[in-house]
Amino acid sequence: MRRLAVHLCLVAAACTPNYSGMKAPPMPDGMVQVAAPEPVVWHTTVQVLAKNDLPIEDLRRQFGWIETQVRPVDQAAASAWADCNDPLQNAIIGPDRVAVLVRVKSDGSDNSKIHVEAEWSYSLDSEVTCQSKGIWEQTLLAKIRDAVAQKVD
Repeated sequence: MRRLAVHLCLVAAACTPNYSGMKAPPMPDGMVQVAAPEPVVWHTTVQVLAKNDLPIEDLRRQFGWIETQVRPVDQAAASAWADCNDPLQNAIIGPDRVAVLVRVKSDGSDNSKIHVEAEWSYSLDSEVTCQSKGIWEQTLLAKIRDAVAQKVD
């Protein structure tokens, strides 16, 4: 039994992704200053995403990268947040799904920088990428900043 446990542990370690040789993708322009250390901003962001029903798909702290699963959204409500060009109807419509990418970075002091990007899409026979209006991202960013402020105070 002990040999099996050791074997499973070795197999699990071998199957764990190793990102140590990977370079971090460049941080996006337009990152917003947050008056809190990176660990506080990071953990608070994860909590805010969970509270907003945005389950995490990929989390790479060493790169400051949090990506959520693709989630369905109400198309009528989402039309206020993004525009999709429907070639079949020759019309602009709202998206029916979203995935969120959040980047968090220490600025070298007790402050951090954060960037929120929503990837909106609409499903036809193939997926149509939509153009965000930036409204939803600003709302999520405000929720994160408010939650961080409550922890720091």
